[in-house]
Amino acid sequence: MVKHLEAETLNGVRYGNLDEISRCMHLSDFTRCYRKSTLIPHRLGSKVVDTDSVDSVLWFAPALPPEEHNMYGNVSFTISMCELNARFSFNFYYIDRIEFATHTSTRVLFTEHDYDNVFEVVDFKEYGSPLKRSRWRHAIQCESGHSYEHDHRVEIAIEADKENRDWLFRNCKLIANNHSSANTPTHSKKRPYEKSYCHRHNFFGDHCPSDFSTKQTRKLVLSQYKKKYIF
Repeated sequence: MVKHLEAETLNGVRYGNLDEISRCMHLSDFTRCYRKSTLIPHRLGSKVVDTDSVDSVLWFAPALPPEEHNMYGNVSFTISMCELNARFSFNFYYIDRIEFATHTSTRVLFTEHDYDNVFEVVDFKEYGSPLKRSRWRHAIQCESGHSYEHDHRVEIAIEADKENRDWLFRNCKLIANNHSSANTPTHSKKRPYEKSYCHRHNFFGDHCPSDFSTKQTRKLVLSQYKKKYIF
């Protein structure tokens, strides 16, 4: 059962280094970005807080090793936290928290706008904060009602105007992901695929059209999009 809750500090937290963040997507979404030469945003929504004051956002998450299966898709636009913070003067706010049986996600907003009267400010020095900034770190584990060693993920919504979305498109490294575990079958007639391997398609019971390995994705991008800098 999925629970949508107010964001809060975490108990029993363990951290990992946060050197880079990535915006991950399927090849179909990459095609749209490539044709427009920009990153395409989405409206920010929440079942817990009012997000109407926020413009469109780009969703990022801590970067994964390319060989590790990535449930979010085939291609990542990846940028270092140092380069990101040299470009932007962010304020940092909590959005909400989503608790799953397998993990908990804390969603945070990075924005150059002042929303102090709308959202709670992230206090990096507070015990149990999902993010730390002295050296950037993110919470990778916490306690929950399910387990004392419960996986935790930080999801980052970056509010960026057209100029900055274009800048991110140009300055992010393009990384080929491993999405080959998508379409892993189940033994259930109600749900044909394991939902945890593809957030875009399998999660909703649909077939993923691009269950490709890192090598396959890199080859496709190089041949179809003439991108010579994909890693």
